[in-house]
Amino acid sequence: MTIHTFDLVKEQVEAAQTHVSSAGSQAVTTAYSTPKAIDENGGVVGSEAIPTGVFHALALYCKCTTLVTATTVTVYLSADAAGAVAITDAVTKTLVVNGTSAGFVVSWAMPTPMYGTSGKVYVVFKTDAGTITVAETRLYWRRESVTPTAS
Repeated sequence: MTIHTFDLVKEQVEAAQTHVSSAGSQAVTTAYSTPKAIDENGGVVGSEAIPTGVFHALALYCKCTTLVTATTVTVYLSADAAGAVAITDAVTKTLVVNGTSAGFVVSWAMPTPMYGTSGKVYVVFKTDAGTITVAETRLYWRRESVTPTAS
């Protein structure tokens, strides 16, 4: 008879935690922007690399500054640095404006499964008119539920 033990405690806690990855500042116009990497180097304390393998995207938070006539922004996530391999639909959000700054949130009703390969995903933006500076982008995510492994 073989007895298997499972080291699940750490994996279950890690799977349930929400993680954040971030991207730094980027100017955005009416043409799709150059894809910006979302990873552990985006300037938000505690940012982590996107995991290799399946993860669930929960929400994308963007803080905008230098708002010039834009009222909406379209955004999607891509698996590649060229922005050619979309891993979400393009979503158009109305900017919530407060003086000269604005922001928007893209949240998914169900955690959206995505597949990371390089420790990052890429965010791509465009505006309906004028320009904005996306000063900070945060992607909130959690790891895929784990399958226990015998030890």
